[in-house]
Formats: sequence, structure tokens, C-alpha cells
Amino acid sequence: MVFAERPLTMLELRHAVSVSKHTTAMDLDFMKTALWYAAQQGTTRVVELLVQRQKLLANLPDGGIDSPLLEATRRNDVAIVKLLLQARDIDVNYPSHEPPLCIAAEKGYEAIAKILLNTRDIDVDNLDGSGDTPLLIASMFGYAGIVRRLLRTGKVDADPNDGCGDTAFSWAVKYGHVDVIKLLLRQDGIDFNWWVDGRTALGWAVHVNNEEPFFMLLDFGRIDIESRDCRWGLSRYTASSLIDALEHGNTKIFQTLLTLPGVDFNRTDDDDGRTALMHAVQAGQHDIVKQLPGTGKVDIGARDNDGRSVMDKAQEQGNNEITLLLLKYRQNQLLSVASEATATPHKVARI
Repeated sequence: MVFAERPLTMLELRHAVSVSKHTTAMDLDFMKTALWYAAQQGTTRVVELLVQRQKLLANLPDGGIDSPLLEATRRNDVAIVKLLLQARDIDVNYPSHEPPLCIAAEKGYEAIAKILLNTRDIDVDNLDGSGDTPLLIASMFGYAGIVRRLLRTGKVDADPNDGCGDTAFSWAVKYGHVDVIKLLLRQDGIDFNWWVDGRTALGWAVHVNNEEPFFMLLDFGRIDIESRDCRWGLSRYTASSLIDALEHGNTKIFQTLLTLPGVDFNRTDDDDGRTALMHAVQAGQHDIVKQLPGTGKVDIGARDNDGRSVMDKAQEQGNNEITLLLLKYRQNQLLSVASEATATPHKVARI
């Protein structure tokens, strides 16, 4: 947007200089109006006088493309924001790297957000310079009050996607903003299993070791438990939530995952083909190593991408106790398979 040069009038100059003793005539370039200075300094009476002028250009910015409304919003000056919105030519969606509503969403200025949302021409999905909507921003910073007000408009996109793939819901889960999560779970049209860097919301709750969102999502019941999880930000490096919980020490979450139907105990991570049991053996987590085979769902004979089994890993570590335990479970597993094959001969060809 190109702004026409407009010199300050003598009246504006007097008002501007009176705003602050630190302001000199040299500071008053053609892009800084008296209204801008008054808004910046929070001088309510000056703003009121200038807004009453019928020919006022309320949106004229300073050299940094900041309008008086942007300045007042940044300062969380509710009184001046109200006055500026009375100006005839005010643009509540002022095109900027940080539109007023986005600033309020980032700073948690709920009173100003309320005022802006009650303005007739407000764009509730106005993007900032990073491509984020006010809902994305408020969800990221955990301002549930602003999120609630945005959703109540009935006009907001409840499932916006930023330039990196994150949504309002994924940001809320990543940072553990429980009140925001609760609000978004009530909304229609949100993909709660959306992948961000290879993780769904549940995967992120596991990854950041945040129990409250994790159990909240499980109770919600529409969450993909067996999501593929990207651990290092690259989609080819993936693991199950079970492995992620194990690696990050989420004991309570890990124990819960063991009890859930549909959890694949033998799912491997894609970078080296290790199962959860292999991770536990390599990390020396003996209690987990003893527990996993007991579920009857673990393949003791599975091998990683280098062809090594979990028993190979135990032997490399010189852990005789774990090696003997795994051998015992492996023998029982083979006996079980043989018994099943004897009972149902037609299955022999599949073994």
C-alpha cells in the first residue's frame, strides 16, 4: 500500500509537540501525524480532539507502517482504541505485519479483542505477516478467553493451518493449554488427527510428556492412537506413540498405552527398525523389558534394519538376566506357535 505524502498542519504540529516534551520538530516527518503521536503516548484528550475532525486521516501510519490503532492496541490502551474506532475512515483490519486483532490475540488483550470483534467490518481470520490467524495465535499462547470470543462469532475458521502445518488445536496441545483444548474439542470441522511434523495431537501430548492433554484426548474418543510420530522433525524418522513414551520417560502414559486396544507392540521406528522392546533393552529399562513380553503381544524374534534381534542387543550389553528372560519367552512363543499349527494344520504354510 502506498501512502500519499501529507504535511502536518500547524494545529497538528502544536498538538503533536504538546504530547511529549521529548518530541521535536525533526521527529515529525510526513508519515507521522499528530494522531499517531497522541495514540503512541496515550494522550486521550488529544486523540479525542483529533478524532472529532471530519477530515482526519485516521489510518495514516508512521514510517514503520504502524497506524494509530496499531500503536494503541500494542499499548493495551482500551480508551484510545475506543476513540479511534469512532473515526470515520478507520480501518479495523489495517494491513500490517501485525493487524490489531492479531496483536490483541498475541498479547492476551481480551478487552481490546472484545472491542474489535464488536466492530462491524472486522475480519476474524485476518492474517499476520507469518500467515497466522488470530485464533492460531491465541491458541498458541493459551489465551482461552480470546479463543472463546473468536469462536462465538460463528465466523472464524476453527481449524486454520499456518505456513508450517500447525493448527490452532495442535498448538494448544503442544503447549498444554488445557482450557483452549477443551474449547476446540467442542467445535465441528476440526481434524483432531491432523499430522504436524508427522505427529498427531496425541503424539505431541506423548512427546512433550504432558499427561493432562493426553488423557483428555483419550477420553474424547475420536483420536488416532496409532499415529505415526516424527521424532526429529523429518517425516521419514518416525515411531509409534508407544516408542515415543518409552524414550521420553512418560511412565504413566506408557503404562496406559499398554492397556489400550489397537496398540501395535511390534511397530518399529522407521530410521533403524527398532521395536519398543528393543528400545527398552538398549536403554537398560529392565522393568519394561520384563513387562512387555508378558503381554503376549511382543515378537521376541523381531529384527531391526541391521538384522539384530532384541536378544542380540541384550547379549551385546552383557545382560545375562535379560538374555535368559528373553530366551524363555522366545521358547514359550515358539511352543505356542507349534501348538497352534498342530491344532490347525492348514495354518502351517503361513508360519
